Amino acid sequence: MMNDLNIPFFRKTMFAGMATLFLSTGVTQANPVSAGEEVTEKHAAALPLQKKVTITGVVKDALGPVVGANVVEKGTTNGTVTDMEGRFSLQVSSNAVLIISYIGYIDQAIPVNGKSSFTVLLKEDSQALDEVVVVGYGTQKKVNMTGAVASVDMSKMVDSRPITSLSAGLAGMAPGVSVAAGNGGRPGNDGATIRVRGQGTLNDSNPLVIIDGVEASMNNINPQDVESISVLKDAASSAIYGSRAANGVILITTRRGKSGEAKISYNGYVTMQKVANRIDLVSNYADYMELYNEGQLNSGLPAIFSQEKIDEWRAAGDSDPVKYPNSDWQDALFQTGWMQNHTININGGSDKIHYYISGNYMNNPGIMENSGYERYSARVNLDAEVKDWFTIGVNAYGTRGKEELGLLKTESNDNFYTYMQATTPGICYQAPDGRYGGVNNSEDDPQSSSNNVLKMLNDVKGNRTTNNIVSRFYAQLRPFKGLTIEGSYTYAFSDQFLYQQPVFHDLWNLYDNTLQIAGTGVSKVINRNNKTVRNNMDGLVRYETDIDRLNIQATVGASQEAWDEKYLLEANLRADASSRFAKKYRWGYFPSFSLGWRMEQEAFMKDISWLNQLKLRASYGSLGNNAVGNYDYQLYYQASNYVLNDALQIGMAQRALSNAALTWETSYVTNFGVDFALFSKLSGTIDAFVKNTKGILIELPAPLVHGNATVPKSNAAEVRNRGVELSLNWNDKV
Repeated sequence: MMNDLNIPFFRKTMFAGMATLFLSTGVTQANPVSAGEEVTEKHAAALPLQKKVTITGVVKDALGPVVGANVVEKGTTNGTVTDMEGRFSLQVSSNAVLIISYIGYIDQAIPVNGKSSFTVLLKEDSQALDEVVVVGYGTQKKVNMTGAVASVDMSKMVDSRPITSLSAGLAGMAPGVSVAAGNGGRPGNDGATIRVRGQGTLNDSNPLVIIDGVEASMNNINPQDVESISVLKDAASSAIYGSRAANGVILITTRRGKSGEAKISYNGYVTMQKVANRIDLVSNYADYMELYNEGQLNSGLPAIFSQEKIDEWRAAGDSDPVKYPNSDWQDALFQTGWMQNHTININGGSDKIHYYISGNYMNNPGIMENSGYERYSARVNLDAEVKDWFTIGVNAYGTRGKEELGLLKTESNDNFYTYMQATTPGICYQAPDGRYGGVNNSEDDPQSSSNNVLKMLNDVKGNRTTNNIVSRFYAQLRPFKGLTIEGSYTYAFSDQFLYQQPVFHDLWNLYDNTLQIAGTGVSKVINRNNKTVRNNMDGLVRYETDIDRLNIQATVGASQEAWDEKYLLEANLRADASSRFAKKYRWGYFPSFSLGWRMEQEAFMKDISWLNQLKLRASYGSLGNNAVGNYDYQLYYQASNYVLNDALQIGMAQRALSNAALTWETSYVTNFGVDFALFSKLSGTIDAFVKNTKGILIELPAPLVHGNATVPKSNAAEVRNRGVELSLNWNDKV
């Protein structure tokens, strides 16, 4: 069957980098047929066989010969590639049209027209100049950006590797973004901890996550629905989002429908999961007893195990693993899990209406018993241009997840290792008839019987079911050129139902088939339902105009200017007020600005053919954080018990101290950056930053004279983050 597979050549994208590597969409491309010029093919309809001619040529770019360019006869599979000197030779029809293509250049169509020799000059594609990146409340050309923004094309990443959690999928995708796995990869609760440029405060350091303009959790979204991700890292780029942006902002844009016929696509995989590295344990019980006795004797204590028991177990070997177990508790704890993920979507539309509809099913049984997670999700993105000046749309998605509860008893996966280390290999964790085993050796510690981790996983039954629905309805009004007014309404609903019931299992001594610990206890059944509804409305006004060679874009509180596509300026002013502070300290003002200079656009740089881009950036700004309780600044009374006349009474007392001088925790961020592209192949970004966070809100020790009253937070701490970020992209073919 493999003989039918014919692959004449293949493409491979190479990556290089010192810190973080990216996938890049083309930086350059070739010289097309001139605008308005048509390439026609003449067919000799009456001839059964067209005359073949041999043509030769060389393919070059501004730097010289192009190696590995594709030369194909249009409409056929007849083709070749250029050699080390950029030359090619091909036999084609006399009226053929040649298609010359190469990564990063514009495809060229050349009619043969009786010629036998060609010199083809490829020109770079200007696509990189038109690439836009999602930034605060809008988009911006990447070449005109002055802030520290990293963009991730997740639509390509999800096609190359299995990703169940979007937050975990960000690992290694953007410089300055650290991703730490959460909850040991527990199914349904495996969202990662994300830090943008480190731990910037002693309080909550999680970045703000915005999905299609709505604050939401990254772990409630299907990764296959994501089009792109932008990470705003400095104060200039994230200041417009206010106090929630002090730790960075992650902007997620989901896929949209495109004009044309409906297209249906499927993405799915089945993958095997198992523990890659296991601990080397003493699982031979006879060896374990000897080593335990040795440790006792070395400590001046009597031996625990008799030589008769040691000899009995060693003689039995593996002949009867139920009566004479030699258990490795990792075998009991871990299993091989087969995870599956399936996504199907349909998108299309007309010139006025676009739609994207998707459905996803994911089932992750986990690598421990009774710890699986199953999820269904659906998304609908619609937009309609009702008039040339009026657009409406909706972004809606819903998820339903069901999580097994085996890991709830010990709260986290890590605790299983604590129980595992406290047991012995002389326990058969489960007999073939389903009974759970305790200690088989009467000389062993009977308390070890309670550490049967497999039994613990199955000591609870039930599930936690979570339903989430988020719908955003928006309208965009463009009354005249340059002015955009946008408003939206968001409805978010979350419903979580927990059913939990204990299961009592007996523990048996399977050496002599006697009941060791009876499975009894108090049965407590939990049926809990939590519902949360959130309604949110927002409005936005943007204005863009060109004055001579000056381009101005303005949003309420922010402005961007570009002079002659060379000199760039962006300024923001954010004023925030928080009821968590006293009136005197309630308002905080957080300005920021950034500058950029596109040096490659200068006349004195035009003759440097190998330099495609060189941009210098600098930014400075401040961000606020109000990480305190709602009433820490004022005195208030709470219910308190006291004794009066030998009887317990309930009264009111001041149980917490106040701090009326509380104010904003402020971060000051300085950033210098360089963006460059060389030889139409190598591109990269270098950023150096310093972030000083002052007035961090923390609780300080208080004298005991204050009794047991709660101490309020104070603006007392400082944190400094410094670093250098480097990303390199290499686009070529080998």
